[in-house]
Parts: sequence; structure tokens; C-alpha cells
Amino acid sequence: MTSKKSRYMHNRRSFLFVTFSLGGGGAERALSRFANALAKRGHSVHIYSYEHMPVEYEIDSSTEVTYSRLSRMYGGAGKLQKYWEDARAVRRMYKTEKYDYVIPFCTEMVICTYFGLIGSGASVVATERNNPVDGCRGTVKRWIRDYVYRRCSAIWVQNAAQREFYRNLSNRPIFVVPNIVEIKPKKRNCVTPITRFINVGRLAPQKNQRMLIEAFSQAVCKHPEIELDIFGSGPLEGELTRQIQLHELSDRIHIRGYSSCIFNELESHDAFLFSSDYEGLPNALIEALLIGLPVVSTEFETGSEDLIENGKTGITVACGDTEGFAAAICDVVENPEHAYELASCAIAELTSRFSEEGLIALLLEKCEEIKND
Repeated sequence: MTSKKSRYMHNRRSFLFVTFSLGGGGAERALSRFANALAKRGHSVHIYSYEHMPVEYEIDSSTEVTYSRLSRMYGGAGKLQKYWEDARAVRRMYKTEKYDYVIPFCTEMVICTYFGLIGSGASVVATERNNPVDGCRGTVKRWIRDYVYRRCSAIWVQNAAQREFYRNLSNRPIFVVPNIVEIKPKKRNCVTPITRFINVGRLAPQKNQRMLIEAFSQAVCKHPEIELDIFGSGPLEGELTRQIQLHELSDRIHIRGYSSCIFNELESHDAFLFSSDYEGLPNALIEALLIGLPVVSTEFETGSEDLIENGKTGITVACGDTEGFAAAICDVVENPEHAYELASCAIAELTSRFSEEGLIALLLEKCEEIKND
């Protein structure tokens, strides 16, 4: 007898994903992987993107991508005009294709898409890719978010903490499907010295690379041989560069910019540092754990405890604890055998949870339940 999940995997469905862009961020990388996995299995996938970036994630050739006519980054149109254009564009696309599911990624896109599709009968699946408290600041924006999420067909979250938040907010179906991660663990020599550290993330206050640089500068005082490469771009690039120069660490800490091949960068480093104050379920951290890198991370809400058990699969430190983070870096440098042992345990704990096959089957199952609700 064919199982429910097997039937869901083979029923051809149509999806419209709405995103800010197809390059640069963890949410965009997650969207591209889900879209590609669905297309690879024969489902119809269309992506509407607010921006056309110079460098974007690879999208399956069978997937159609439509870009907004009005750029938020480079155009001269006002914000309301841009929202209006994108809402109308998504509505026109839905009226033409009648997609089975419309899935906007991130709060801004959910709000715009919802208002564009009012009265259309579309199954709109809202998504949460961040901490729902810290990731949506401002009373008016949060009120609009809550109003919209209560009225969408369902809410797709990444972890149990996010689900509990929305369960208190809405009676809509809420389901957990974490991100797909390309699992490429690399066998590492447990006695290899740990000197090359990497951080991946947008250069923005949420990621708190300010604290990371301060902590690393303290660790360098004890271990002058260590280096840190920070991969990402964002509004704080100039400030962080000046901070590095102020500490006279330009030869130890390097801001490398955005990379579309982050796995290659992860593989060429010895350990991963993650300094965010809040997150959803960060791709970069999951990828580092599954590739076999020792990890030092902050204990951010909604996701940290889902990924790392302190002292068993990695090392965690309270958010903003500069001295504690510096001490953890030194511990990794001084005890590489133990650090690699934690990394091996992380691979064993997490590998089955983030496989493409299982997560796509789960997503399709939850989507079918929405249709049948």
C-alpha cells in the first residue's frame, strides 16, 4: 500500500514563492533549496523576487523567476508605490496560474502578498524565518504582522519555540519544517591545530559582529597565531572595518564580503564562530555543524537549543558575553581534540533532521493538509 507521504511526494502541485531577493541571506538560500528540491521532483515552481541581485543562488532551470519592475535598492519610487506594484504583480500572477500554494518568505513579503491576494481564494502560507519578537520591531509593524498571520491559510515555522509563539497568537494551522541543508561532512584530523576561524552572516546589528571582533581581539592576545574571516555584507561593514583597524588587527581579522560558495569557505577553515543576538534557525550555523566544524555560538532564542547542546555538540555562550566568548575561542584553540569530538557528535545528532528527502516529504504533507482542511 502506498503511504500518505509517498502520495504527497508524487501529486504534482504548483507553488509561487515570494522573496526579497535570490541572493545574500539565509532565508533566500533556504527558499532556493526548497524551490529547487520541489522542481527536481516534478512540481511546478515560480518565484517572484523584489530585487534582481548581481550574484544569486542557483535556481533549477525548470523554475520561472519573475522580478519586480520597481527596485527597492536602486529605484527612485517610494516605498508604498513599490509595495503596491509587488502586491498587484503577485495578484496578476495568481489570477493567471491559480497556484496551489503561495509561500512568501519573511514578514515583509507575507504582509505584501496577503493584501495583494485578499479575496482571491489563494492558499497563502506565512513563514517565520527569525525570532518573532526581536525580528519584528515597532508596534505598528507587529500589529500588522499579527493581523495578517492570523488570516493566512497556515504558518510555516522552523522550530518549536516559534510554533509556541504563533500558537498563542493564531488558531491557523502551524507546522514546523526546518531548512534543507546540503550535508557534506568532511573527515578532520582530531589533532590538527585550530587557527583559522570563520563567521558567516549579514553585517548587521542582529548578527553582533561587534561583540565577535571584541572577543576575538581578546583571544588574539593569548593566541597571536589565530585568524578570523568574516563572510557577509551589510550596513555595518564600514563600522566593523574601523573597529578592526582600531584594534590593529587587520592582519588577523578579515572581512571577505559575500560568497555564493560558502561550503568551499567552510571547508577551508578550522572552526566556526556565531555571535547573533537573535535568530530563527540559521542556515550558516547548521551548515557549519553538519560539515564537521567545531562551533562556538551565542545562546540566541528560537533555535540555539535546537542545534547545540553545550559541551556535547558545541560550545555556547550567553548573548553579548564578550569575555565568555573569548574564553570559548581560547578553549577551542587549546583543546582541538575535544573540539573535534564535539563536532563529530553534532554530525551524528543532526544529519537525519536536515535531509532534503525527509523535509520535502514533510512540507508536501503539511501543504496537503491545508488543502484538505
